[in-house]
Amino acid sequence: MVDSQTGFQRLPLELRNQVYQYVIGDIRQLNVSSGPRLGSLSEQAGRRQLLQHLPRSLFLNQQLVNEAIKVSLQQVSGIKASSPRGIAALFPSGKPLRNIRRLEFTFAQPFYSSNGRRTCSSPQDIASRCPGLEELTLLFPATKGTMNNFASDLISIFENQKLLKLKLRYRDVPIDAGGWNPDVALFRPLESWFLRECRGRERHITITIDLSPDRVPTCYEERRIQDGNFTYIHGFDMFA
Repeated sequence: MVDSQTGFQRLPLELRNQVYQYVIGDIRQLNVSSGPRLGSLSEQAGRRQLLQHLPRSLFLNQQLVNEAIKVSLQQVSGIKASSPRGIAALFPSGKPLRNIRRLEFTFAQPFYSSNGRRTCSSPQDIASRCPGLEELTLLFPATKGTMNNFASDLISIFENQKLLKLKLRYRDVPIDAGGWNPDVALFRPLESWFLRECRGRERHITITIDLSPDRVPTCYEERRIQDGNFTYIHGFDMFA
C-alpha cells in the first residue's frame, strides 16, 4: 500500500503514468488562447487547461504536476491556437506530435513564410511536426498578398501526407458588385489551383473556403450558404 507522496514517487514512472492517465481522464482538445506574440502566456493558458483536470493531491509536488501534464499532452489529438509559438511552448521542440489529428489557427497569419523564418514562426512549422494530421484550419486576412500568392504560401500543405480536410478562412473579404455577398470570384483561382494540385498529386483533400468566418446571420435577409467549396453569409432582398 502506497500511503504517502514520497511512496508514490518511488513507484516506477510507467506505473505513475498509468495513474495519471486514470485520474486525468480523456483530454482530446486543447485550446491555447493568447496574442500572437505572447508565447509564455500561451504556455500558461495551455497548462491551466490541463491543470483543471488534475486532483488537488497532485499539486503537493511540482514533479508530479509536470509528469501529469506530460501524460495529458500525449493524449491530446486536437489543438486550437492563435500562435504557433504558444503550441511550441507546450510541446518540446524538435519532437513529432504524432497524436495530433486536428489543428486550427485562429490568428490571421501566413501559413508559411520564407523570409527571416524562425523556429515556430508560422503554422507550417507546427503542421510539419504532425505526421498524422488529418484536419487543418487556417485564418488569413483577405489582402492582395494572401489572395495572389496562395501557391507559394500553401504548397507545403501537401507535405502532410495524411491530410483529409482543409478549411481556409478569409476575413474582411471585399463585397461583390451586387453589394450583398463576399466576392467569391476573387478566390476562384485559389480553388482551381488547389484542386489541380490534388489531382496531380493523387490526393483526396476536401477543401472549404469560408469567406465570412465567425459571422452569423443578423437579420432575416441574411443566411449562411454553401456554394460548392465556398461558404459565406449570403444577403438578399426579401421584397425584390
